[in-house]
Amino acid sequence: MDQQSWYATPLLSKKILAIIAGNYMNSIITDKKVWPLFGIISSLPYIDAEAKLRRILLAFFMLLGIFLQFGFASYHFYAGTKITGYILLVVGIGFSIILASYKSLSNTQGIFRVIAVLLAVLLLYSVAEGGHDGSMILWMYIFPPLALFFLGKKEGLLWILALFLPAVMLILFPNMLETYPYDTGLVVRFVVTFSMVSFFAYGIELLRFLIHEKLVTEHQNLVLEKKNLQKALKEIKILQGILPICTHCKKIRDDSGYWKRMESYISTYSDVEFSHGICPECAPKVYPEFKLYDDPEKK
Repeated sequence: MDQQSWYATPLLSKKILAIIAGNYMNSIITDKKVWPLFGIISSLPYIDAEAKLRRILLAFFMLLGIFLQFGFASYHFYAGTKITGYILLVVGIGFSIILASYKSLSNTQGIFRVIAVLLAVLLLYSVAEGGHDGSMILWMYIFPPLALFFLGKKEGLLWILALFLPAVMLILFPNMLETYPYDTGLVVRFVVTFSMVSFFAYGIELLRFLIHEKLVTEHQNLVLEKKNLQKALKEIKILQGILPICTHCKKIRDDSGYWKRMESYISTYSDVEFSHGICPECAPKVYPEFKLYDDPEKK
């Protein structure tokens, strides 16, 4: 590799990193730290809690991926594998553009799909290239858990199949497609282990989904119970304090200064209702002509 290309490529990477770490951090992140970025994501009003969590984790993934892509790109340019270096550089720039416009992008699922396309292209190229003794194929194992978590069970599984089938074609027909010739034993182990990783990743995502649904249902029930309790508390009326009452007619004075009959006042400020009758002491005085009660003195 010529000396001029070796010095030019890291310089380009440094400029891109400076844009990300400098201008982006100053304009998007208020305190020039990474954490406020995730605060901005959490405050977005148009996405739910699950999508916010995925966006935060995706921001971590892209931030790490940017530095890895530029680092590996510089390495491959230095080693003389320019095509690999350019592909890594393009993927790193793609991650940088998405991260720089993260706040303005409202289509969360669309972001995940764009990232999945970039990652799938990079992984398929890694499988075709092979690297040192075919070790680049090991990067394929990161795709199943990421696809299932960010894209969901159904769509994530389709993306895994969309990546796995072309990868198998690249492995099985190296002469036809002019790709890296993998050992037969390595091919068998890869197919089996990749299938197992995908299976367990799907099971973990399914379990996480069921637990999440259960927690959401319980939360909704708690919110409903809270509303019912608040409604019941509003309907409860309690009489407290000192009540000014007339010593003669037994009327009660309210807060406005009006005197009300005792039963009217109590009915207004509580849930008590009165049903009228007459006691044994008052019955002979009010209705002497009627014998409503037995004479207690004769008992």
